[in-house]
Amino acid sequence: MLLYSPQSALDLTLNIDKIDLKAIQSASMGQIKNGSGTISGELSIKGPLDAPKVLGDIKFNQAAFTATYVNSYFRMPNESISFTDKGINFNRFTIIDSLNQKAVITGSILTTDYKDFRFNMDMRTNNFRLINSTAADNDMIYGTVYVTSTIKVRGDLNQPDVDMNVKVEDKTKFFFAMPPDDPSVIDQEGIVQFTDFSAPPFNGKKALSVSDSVSKSPIKGLNLSATINIDPDAELNVVVDPSNGDALKVRGEASLTATMDPSGKTSLTGRYQVSDGSYNLTVGPVKKDFKLQQGSSIVWTGDPTSANVNLTALYEVNTAPIDLLGDPTIYEAKTKLLSRCT
Repeated sequence: MLLYSPQSALDLTLNIDKIDLKAIQSASMGQIKNGSGTISGELSIKGPLDAPKVLGDIKFNQAAFTATYVNSYFRMPNESISFTDKGINFNRFTIIDSLNQKAVITGSILTTDYKDFRFNMDMRTNNFRLINSTAADNDMIYGTVYVTSTIKVRGDLNQPDVDMNVKVEDKTKFFFAMPPDDPSVIDQEGIVQFTDFSAPPFNGKKALSVSDSVSKSPIKGLNLSATINIDPDAELNVVVDPSNGDALKVRGEASLTATMDPSGKTSLTGRYQVSDGSYNLTVGPVKKDFKLQQGSSIVWTGDPTSANVNLTALYEVNTAPIDLLGDPTIYEAKTKLLSRCT
């Protein structure tokens, strides 16, 4: 009979000779691809089972992979993570995108017993290409997104505190495609949608508000505060209906504040000032392109799904002047009357 004693001591040396990232790729359930390079290291594990002391380094040797969800290629040429008597230390751990821009992680995950963890970590990026995907990679969120950011992670495992300052850079071209129709939608043309409320998920009951699912995040226990600034040349697109091309495209300047409390409740405040853009509308065989006018705006005051939208759109047509003047006999009569008065 094997008895467990918390006073039992460990005295181990763990040698990581060479782990090929291709092997990790096969175990990632499709989350990474194009893996290359290796991971190696040596760790000394000593002391009691309930509070082991782990010392050593894990090294990334010309390691690289593509994150499938965002289709971005990241490299870690010669980086290391150190295990010390105070926890896990990131020695300016640098991740490089495919355009040689860097994301640098500094600080530590603090622990002395590997049961209780506290965070003291910072991450900085400069014009870093975070997303480089198409609708074929991810049919809901895709495009190219470049960010300059400062991210601070504090707190502990029970409640991490994340403070973010993010700027969306000018080369960004981001797409958000509206979710596919739910089973209750029985017909749709353009932006007009016919709904059968007797079908699932409503089953004759009152439909849930969109904010019921969006203003409550599935993530709990995280205290998040983010300041988001959007460059005037960054392009944002909302694909209303991918099947017929209905889409909203805007450029403008924004300063937004997003928060999430430990209960999962989210909030968004700030103004997006539109400088230009368009809305492509399709109704049956008719396609119209409406141009958004400068001065239009979208304002959030808390609920991310309840924005105050003030958009002015212009549709340009080519037509004969006579169509704008109306009845030509009336125009001739007015001309004669004016000539007599003069």
